[in-house]
Amino acid sequence: MSTSTEETATPHPIHFPQSHKVYLTGSRPDIRVPERQIDLSTHACIRLYDTSGPYTDPHWTGGTHTGLPAL
Repeated sequence: MSTSTEETATPHPIHFPQSHKVYLTGSRPDIRVPERQIDLSTHACIRLYDTSGPYTDPHWTGGTHTGLPAL
C-alpha cells in the first residue's frame, strides 16, 4: 500500500477533541485508508486505523437512509 499522499478531514471536536481523521492513499488513487491522528500531551501524535466509517467525516454528505456511495 502506498502512503505517499494524505488528505485531512476537519476535526470532529464533539467526539474526539484531541484527534482528527486523515486519509492515506491506498494501492490505487481511488482508495482512501482512514486513520485517526491523536495528539498526545507530549506534543507527539500517533495514528490508528479508523473504523468509525464515514459518519465521523464532516465532508461526507450521506446518511442512514441514502447509504454508502457505490464503489
